[in-house]
Amino acid sequence: LFFPASSSDVWSNFSSGCSVRLLCPQNYSEDVWETLSALEHVFGCMVGANAYLTPRGSQGFAPHYDDVDVFVMQQEGKKRWRVYEPGVGGFRKEEVLPRVSSKDYDVDSMPKKPYLDVTLGPGDLLYLPRGWIHQAVTTPGDEYSLHLTVSSMMQWSWCDFLEQVLPLAQRNVTEGEGLEFREGLPIGFLDYMGVANDNDFMLKEKQEENNNLKETDIQTINKRTKFRQILKSKMNTLTKAVLKLADYGSDEMGKIFTSDRLPPMLSSSEKKYTSDNKFENGEICASTLVRLTRPGIARLCMEDGKAIIYHCGDNARSYRGQPLSPLEFEPDDAPTIEMILNTVAPFWVKVDDLRHPPSEDLEDKIGVVESLYEEGIVSIEQPGFIKERVGSAKK
Repeated sequence: LFFPASSSDVWSNFSSGCSVRLLCPQNYSEDVWETLSALEHVFGCMVGANAYLTPRGSQGFAPHYDDVDVFVMQQEGKKRWRVYEPGVGGFRKEEVLPRVSSKDYDVDSMPKKPYLDVTLGPGDLLYLPRGWIHQAVTTPGDEYSLHLTVSSMMQWSWCDFLEQVLPLAQRNVTEGEGLEFREGLPIGFLDYMGVANDNDFMLKEKQEENNNLKETDIQTINKRTKFRQILKSKMNTLTKAVLKLADYGSDEMGKIFTSDRLPPMLSSSEKKYTSDNKFENGEICASTLVRLTRPGIARLCMEDGKAIIYHCGDNARSYRGQPLSPLEFEPDDAPTIEMILNTVAPFWVKVDDLRHPPSEDLEDKIGVVESLYEEGIVSIEQPGFIKERVGSAKK
């Protein structure tokens, strides 16, 4: 739980050795907003940040690891960081690339020799991969330390991707003609499968030593082998179903990213082509040039027979501070939308050249562009004023 705190309370606790943590500094700093937005474009996943102000000789957190990749950007003062490699020095292998952050470790239980022991000064950058245990303390010679932590790859692993596709893949292979998955389980399989029956190694070892095996032992080995072969066959079918859903899973992950990410911070030169400058830009017509305002800010998905556009143009600068407001189009609008989404600076495409099969109706093309333009996710320019290239290209 979080409670409002007065400035006197904050500085009183700071004087007593407590750290001050500012959540979502991008809400208050356009420099941080611009940095995170640029990193989201590079990494292709949500990027967040917190700022930490720690007094002299203090340590904000006990040793721990995070479930995200972290970049520490030292702003003011100095801070000593000790970093410990996961899976060694008494740490478990299961803690490598964790999906959840750790509990606090006891300072006294940490290895005497860390993997890295470094003091960061203003302008220094430290990368902490997911799962690497770390602790930090402001140096005694500095009145305070101020640093920014930038995090990425939160819930952005193959596990998370498979969570999107496996349930649907299982449903797809089970329904319709998926008879092999609806077949009954082998009669009596509980008599030879399970932990209590897992003695394959011992039985095979006896067999290799030419020891006589009981007929029941041989039957058990054969039944267990056949069970695994059947399961492997079904898993191969499931794997093929998962591969067919690679694009679906990517779109689902794309929707999550679009929901979580920051809105684009547009420059003044970019804004002049958007609906913010509608009066100067004029009416959209056949010769109007159009492109996506920023690469990757919108995604096309096909859902329930409709073309759906998810975009981050209306997102808040705080994490999930504003729900998505997707746009719905008819399925025959999809080629037009796809062409626009794949046209980014420095390229433009003329409205009349947009694909809209089968009719290639100009009015439909203009309607799509107008909807996306009003939403602020595409830019337009009238011919005769543009020096950049006309044509569709994806960066």
